[in-house]
Amino acid sequence: MRGPSILLGAALLTVAPASPAGAGDDCADGDFGRATLVADGTYWTGDEFGPFLLHFDASGRLLEAPIALDGVQAPENPCLDGGRTTLAGSKGFEGLVRSVDGRRFHPLLEGTVTGDTPGGLRFSEFDLRQRAYRGKRFVYHSFTSTAAPSNRPALRSASAWSARAMG
Repeated sequence: MRGPSILLGAALLTVAPASPAGAGDDCADGDFGRATLVADGTYWTGDEFGPFLLHFDASGRLLEAPIALDGVQAPENPCLDGGRTTLAGSKGFEGLVRSVDGRRFHPLLEGTVTGDTPGGLRFSEFDLRQRAYRGKRFVYHSFTSTAAPSNRPALRSASAWSARAMG
């Protein structure tokens, strides 16, 4: 991935220029998940260090400023500037699911946000047309045999999707 330096609040995020021949792929400081192709031929991916959503063209050039998830900041976030972290290090976006109609993404955080139910992982809803989070989020819970609700014995060693929206 490559691109220009981008001003993010008071911090400067630099996406590295092309690597010298033989040095491998272009790179940037970040921990990127799998890229998701959208109808216009561009790609979106999530970053674990912001966490941010990132939008790239087919050649890997960053197309717009990274998009933060309000209220969620990992210690590696370049905009933290002494602010409070709400997520453990490198526990930002791990997965990115596109809706069937292609209009929304549902990025999944790898770690639990401070104040959320322990073990709960947020899926947020991001509108691709508006380039904004819609305020809807869902939670994925992984139950262990001791943490499973007693009225749901079938979930004792399985994972469960919470059908209720939060916030």
